[in-house]
Order: sequence, then structure tokens, then C-alpha cells
Amino acid sequence: MSATGRYPESELSHELCSLIVDKQNEALETTGEFNVALDIADDNDLCSTLVQGLVDDPQLSSQVQWSKWKIYFVREKLVPFDSPDSHYGMFKAQILNRLIHKGGHLNLGPTVVTINESLVTAGDKEGVDTDKIVSEFQSLLPKDKFDLVVLTGTVFVDRDASDTLVVGPDNQVHLNMPVLRAAHHVCFFLLNNVEQKVLSPSGYELVETQCPDRMSFIMGDNVSLF
Repeated sequence: MSATGRYPESELSHELCSLIVDKQNEALETTGEFNVALDIADDNDLCSTLVQGLVDDPQLSSQVQWSKWKIYFVREKLVPFDSPDSHYGMFKAQILNRLIHKGGHLNLGPTVVTINESLVTAGDKEGVDTDKIVSEFQSLLPKDKFDLVVLTGTVFVDRDASDTLVVGPDNQVHLNMPVLRAAHHVCFFLLNNVEQKVLSPSGYELVETQCPDRMSFIMGDNVSLF
């Protein structure tokens, strides 16, 4: 069975980031590297939640070994990184820049793996070579399974596709269902302030039936799953 925890809003960041640190430690013991996929997006608060726990919380931040992290995004819009719609741009502004200047000096941060910005043309969908973007990004995915995938709600997946990456109708590159099913652990992080639908009932079942013992929910106490 998947583990479910409901928490007051004030405790959600600590609970999620504690789980992330635990999964980091497990991965570092076995491989010396932590491969994590994060659903950073402008329609959720995951970025600010991570700042609270992994950057601003002294207890947790002291345990984070950023230099051994490889961070991927569950979805990334096909726009330049300086676009306000770029998920990488959001992550850089809110987290990477904080790490670089933490304590008033340069710090060794994580490796962030995402799409090749040079293949994107100003967000013009017709000018984007999606096949090349997907092919190149796919070659950069972990050779082994993701140690942790953090999802925040509705994610486009093609349940019939065997590809690890797909381009959705929302002009975003998404990690697809085979990646979710194979991950060592999948965590759904759901806040109270958004009407959440986890993947879809069929999408959720596809993950749940494959890895019920490797899946957890950390959610607000007023969240309704479907």
C-alpha cells in the first residue's frame, strides 16, 4: 500500500523536504549520486516549498549534499530559459541563485539537467525541433532509475507510449509513465490551495499498481485526491 500523510499547511514543507533528504541519503549510500525529478511549474508552489525546507531550514539544509544531486524537471516548457514561463528559469531564480550566493560566497550546487535551450526559438511552437529536443534530453536521463520523483498534481502522460519522454498538447516535454513506474520512489505533494487531480484516475492506477510500496502522498489536510 502507498503511504499517505495529511498535515497542516505549516508542516508540509518540512515533511516533504525530510523525505527528500532521506531519499538522498539512501541513494548516496548505494551509488554516491542522487537523481531526482521535480515537478517545478508555475501552477504549483513546489519551488517555494523546497526553498523553505532545503535552503532556509537550518536543520534540513545542513544535511543536503547539493554537489551530489542531479536534478531533472518532470515537465519543461519549450521556451527560452529567460522566459517567465521557463521552469528552469523559475528554479534558477528561486533556488540556484540562493545556493550560489549562500553565506556571501560561491558554493558548489547541484547539476541541473534539462532541455537544450539553443533548440528552442522564442516559444514559437512551429519553430521548435521537438524531436531533436526530446532525443537529446532522453540521452541525458539517468542510466538507472530515478531515486525520487516528486509530482504535484495533474501531469500529462501517454499511457500507451513506451517512450520515456513525450511532448504534451501543452507544449511541454514530460517524463512519461515508464519513468514513473520505474522510479525507486514517487511522492505526490499536494497543497490545500489547489484543486488537485493526481495524474488522472487511470494514470494514478498505472503508477499505483506498479509500485504501491514505492509511492507516498504528502498533502494538506483539506486535499481531495479526485
